[in-house]
Order: sequence, then structure tokens, then C-alpha cells
Amino acid sequence: MGDMNIWGIIAQPFGWLFRLCYTDVLGYAFAIFMFTLIMKAILIPLSVKQKKGTLKQYALKPREDAIRKEYKNDKDKMNKEIMELYQKEGFNPAGGCLPMFLQLPIIMVLYQVIINPLTYILKMPHADINSLAKAVEIGDKFTQIPLYNQILLKADSLKATFPEIMANFREINFGLFGLNLSEVPSITHMSWILIIPIISGLASFLSSKYTMKYTPTGDQNAAGTTKSMMYMMPVMSVVICFSVPAGVGLYWIISTLLGIAVEWALNRKYKPLEILEKARAEAAISNNQKKKIEKAKRQTVKVETEAPRVAGKSGQKPAAKAAVSLPAGKKVSYKFEEDPEIIAAIKAHNAAIDLANGITPEIDDSAETERLEEIQTAEMASEVIGTSADELPTEIPGTEVLEELVEEEK
Repeated sequence: MGDMNIWGIIAQPFGWLFRLCYTDVLGYAFAIFMFTLIMKAILIPLSVKQKKGTLKQYALKPREDAIRKEYKNDKDKMNKEIMELYQKEGFNPAGGCLPMFLQLPIIMVLYQVIINPLTYILKMPHADINSLAKAVEIGDKFTQIPLYNQILLKADSLKATFPEIMANFREINFGLFGLNLSEVPSITHMSWILIIPIISGLASFLSSKYTMKYTPTGDQNAAGTTKSMMYMMPVMSVVICFSVPAGVGLYWIISTLLGIAVEWALNRKYKPLEILEKARAEAAISNNQKKKIEKAKRQTVKVETEAPRVAGKSGQKPAAKAAVSLPAGKKVSYKFEEDPEIIAAIKAHNAAIDLANGITPEIDDSAETERLEEIQTAEMASEVIGTSADELPTEIPGTEVLEELVEEEK
């Protein structure tokens, strides 16, 4: 029970801090509170790093969800695309877990300090603790608290047997509002100490509930898993608190509540849900822009005209028809065009856009009027407002307009 191991060596500085927090007047409960509060403050940088990793994941989630949806029937392609997205954005999915893993050994050390008051509060040597454990005939226990209780019960006889060892022994104030924190809660022994496991379960439930609120899920299976954990963790917390001294349960309660407070402060500062919604909005805009490009491709107006006849072996032959494509929703300059029919078509195209936006266009001749009627008949005027003026470049004749739009989208 008192043997020094690797955890015992690492726990020495933490034990010094715990001993510093303990006073006989304020007691063991106050020491646990102050000790846990200080350690939570020390671990805040790791919590911040973990939160920033989570925020990065939130920002990428809409694009990741889009990839999962697009390649849902091809898992290899889906995983490849997701990893490429992570590499492009400089995100390491394991990076957010690293701070949590770093905290685990620290938490284990803190736990060792809490459950071994003879070593870390009374500062008794390990050899003396082992001698007293043999004298009271108590085996190797998970904590030193049961040993402390036995030593307290047999203090008089032990003082006669081990006067030098017992000179270093004193009573520890385990009291908290009439509760004895050295007692192990039991459903067979009804007492107020049972409130410790109950509060521990409630604290764990609040923590899981709050975490779930700020944890978006991408599918129903993940949502079901998260919901299951929300109820499983409180149950486990209650079960554990029924198997250890109430002081350990108090530590778990304080640690959980302080964890909620830290998480609330970080969420208030970094606003993860706002980041997620912004990322979703940006993804939706990007998706709409892609749709509008496809729409623009479908809505281009192709104008074909007869080019002048050219001389050939068998006389005059018509050359290939000249053609120009006009993207819907954007006026096009015609100052570089020479073909009157194409110029008329572009003017009519621009006039159709004016009509769609409630502007009365100026019609120069019957050719433009005829072309405008053709566009209106094809319901182009009702479609041109589908692409905003900011999305297409101006002063570019012919098909180059659509090509530049595609390049901008890339």
C-alpha cells in the first residue's frame, strides 16, 4: 500500500500542493476544492488548444459532410477526399485529442494524491504506512482512507506498539456539513452520504448534456452514440462513487462542475456554434454559386449568322457560321463585334436583362425588337436574375464571359 511507484514519484509535487491547501480548520473538502481549482487553472492552456482544434473541425465540417454525401457509395474515395481536405487546410484530426491525452496522466496523479491522505497530507513514510497496515490487519486497498479509519479506531493500542510512528499521526478533518468524506457510500446503509453519488451523477449528466449541445453530429448513428454516452457516463459515475470513499466522489463532482465552467467560458469566448453556422452558410453560398454556373451554362444564348460567301473551286460557298454565346444574367459589351446580327442579339440580350430588373430598355431597330421577343418567348427574361451582377465579369465578348466565371469559381 505504501510502496513508491512511478505514479508516487510523479505525484510528489502535486502532493505538496495538496498539503498546502489542507488545514485542520477548513478540512479535507476545502483542500480538494482548492487543489482541483488550481489544477484546472493550470490545465486551461491545454483546454484552449483542444477547443481551437474543435473549432477548426467545425469550420471544415460542412465541406466534410458534402464530401461524405457525394461519395457515400465509395468509401475509399470519400476517405481520400477528406484527408486531402484536412491536408489542404492544415488540420490534424488527432491534434484535438492530444491535449486530452496529456491531461489523462495528470488526472491520474491528482487522483492518487486525493485517495492517499496518509502520504500526501500527514506525510508519513511508506515504511511506516506498511507497518501500520500489517498491525491493523488490513490488506492492500485501493485507497489509504480505509487504513486511516482503522488506525483511528485502534489509535490507543497502536501508540503503545508504534510510539514513534504514531507520533506523526494526527486526525484528518474529513467533515463536510456533517458528512464523513472518509466513508464509502452504500445503499445498505442509508445516510446523508448517499447524496455524494447522486450529485456526482447529476453533475456528470449536466456535463454530457452541455457537451452534446455544442457537438454537432453528421448522421443519425453518431447522434445515437452521443445520446447513449449522455446517459451512460452519469450511471458509471454513480457506480464508481458507491465503491470509493465519499471524498473521491466529492473530487469528481468539483472537477466535473469546474470542467463545465471552463467549457462555458471557452464557448462564450470562441462561439463554436456561430463558427459552425458561418461555415455552413459559406458552404451553402459556394454550393449556390456552383449551381448558378451550371445554370448559366444551360442558359447561354447562342446566336448564329451567315458569314460572307468565299470563293471556291465550284464558285461561291458559304463560310462556317459565326457564333457567340451570351451568359444569362449579365450584360455583355458588343463594341468589339462587327456582325450587325450579333450586335443586335447582344443588345436584345442586354435589354432582356433590363426588363427583368424593371428597367425600360432602349430599342434601336426592328432587328433588336425581334430578337428581344425571341428571348422573352424563351422565358430568358425571367431567368436572368438568377445570377447576380457580382458573379460575372463585364466587357468580355462571346464565350470568354462564362470561362472567366468558371475560373473565378475555382
